[in-house]
Amino acid sequence: MRSLMTLIEQRRELVGDKTRFTNRLCNTLKQYYPQALEWFEHIDTVLFCDFIAR
Repeated sequence: MRSLMTLIEQRRELVGDKTRFTNRLCNTLKQYYPQALEWFEHIDTVLFCDFIAR
């Protein structure tokens, strides 16, 4: 039971990190490159990350 609770807590932290990073990226893009947000429906995809990396 303890192992399960530890895994659940780790998952919550990872989901929180993903949300926090996605929000920060969205806010930064709104300031510098707002067109990218219009071109892609979801910004948490590999395709979007590849686009931004290039």
